Amino acid sequence: MIKWIKRLFKRKEINKKPMKSQIVISSFFNKNNIFPDTYFFYKPLNIDGILQTYNSYIIKYPMGRYTIGSWIDEISQRFNINPRIIICLLEKNNMITTTNPISKETLDFALGLGVSKFELISKQYKGLDKQIFYISQNIRRWFDLYSIKNCGKVNCIDDNDIVSKNAFTYALYMIEPYVGTNDFYLVQPVKDNTGIVTGINKELKYKAPFGVYKFWAIWNEWFEK
Repeated sequence: MIKWIKRLFKRKEINKKPMKSQIVISSFFNKNNIFPDTYFFYKPLNIDGILQTYNSYIIKYPMGRYTIGSWIDEISQRFNINPRIIICLLEKNNMITTTNPISKETLDFALGLGVSKFELISKQYKGLDKQIFYISQNIRRWFDLYSIKNCGKVNCIDDNDIVSKNAFTYALYMIEPYVGTNDFYLVQPVKDNTGIVTGINKELKYKAPFGVYKFWAIWNEWFEK
């Protein structure tokens, strides 16, 4: 696949096509240390207040006796994870600030778990409540499995030199690839911050690190002001 893309990029007609977007990676982003481990653990958050502020469409998702906010809070407490993690993962997939209708099929797999051609696998994860439960369970599991021995083995698509400096960073990479898109972008490198932007041909185009980087950007915009 990589060789095919490299050959594709050598074709002049491809290189003449305009880029879809231009992204500047923040100089504050450290791909090896996304957030300290102290950020990982449960801390109260007015989740329903956030959803109401953005008039979020997911408030309408049926949760039985729970609101979406109370469900996120309960699951976050159960696994002792920060509910901000779930909020950022949802918003990374445009699930919070979107006010336009979202199909139930999309919401049922809002966090990307269990998307499979096998009905039994999909059924296990189907539903926004289950998506929130299992993503919380998974990130807690990866956090607990972190060790110096395996810290360099993370879930990356096109960057092999990431070395997680702590458990939170490791857990994020294991549930969310560093590069989360197949789109190619022209990216302006940041001075004195090499290695953040990855790509196949560093003279032409880069893949934007939408997965973990987008999570980091949302967290900083919403919770670090």
